[in-house]
Amino acid sequence: MSSLFQDLKEELEEAISFQKGDDEAKTKTYRIMPVKEYSGSEIREIQMNAAMTQSVFASYMGIQENGRGMGRWKNSPNRSCASPA
Repeated sequence: MSSLFQDLKEELEEAISFQKGDDEAKTKTYRIMPVKEYSGSEIREIQMNAAMTQSVFASYMGIQENGRGMGRWKNSPNRSCASPA
């Protein structure tokens, strides 16, 4: 039996046991950090250090580089590392 299959089997058995009320569920807590905001100069510095064109950098950031998306994001007073709307 493969390790992946064995892991899945064990997890399913635990879920069934929990559903029946025989066992307590395992939980994991994650702390979500606030999104960091960057200035336009910091964004340009990151782009330059990564040796990417604005178009390639915009693609990696998940935004359009069409004269409005990336430029507007760099010049916006509210910039975070999350993709802009």
